[in-house]
Amino acid sequence: SIGKAFLARIKWGFSLNRLANFREYSRAIFTLFAQLSLDDWNNIMWDCLISGPEACTDDEVMNDCGAFGTGLIYFISYFYLGAYIFANLIISIILDNFAWCFGGGQMIADTEIQSLKRLWNTYDLGITRRMPRWQF
Repeated sequence: SIGKAFLARIKWGFSLNRLANFREYSRAIFTLFAQLSLDDWNNIMWDCLISGPEACTDDEVMNDCGAFGTGLIYFISYFYLGAYIFANLIISIILDNFAWCFGGGQMIADTEIQSLKRLWNTYDLGITRRMPRWQF
């Protein structure tokens, strides 16, 4: 909503268009997610930062000039916080899957292992750790 408040009325440019803009909440969320995935993020940022007479119309009501200071602070803070959260999310998913695949949690409880050892010892009286086929 901060991006919508400050960047909604900016004149469309090279990358700000009907698909990627801050004028509607749905498009703003889509644009922010696309930027977080680094899809054309620099062009959208520069479209929002353009200021000066060439980037504005004469309409004082619309005020579609870029906001260099506000846009720069917004995009830098968004990228640092968003990239930090997004990277930590991806890393936590990967680590959780490694822990699940490679024994972070035991699949067989210790009590079951002890029960199997006691049962094995009833069949393997000579402690040979082998059992003939006919005992199966």
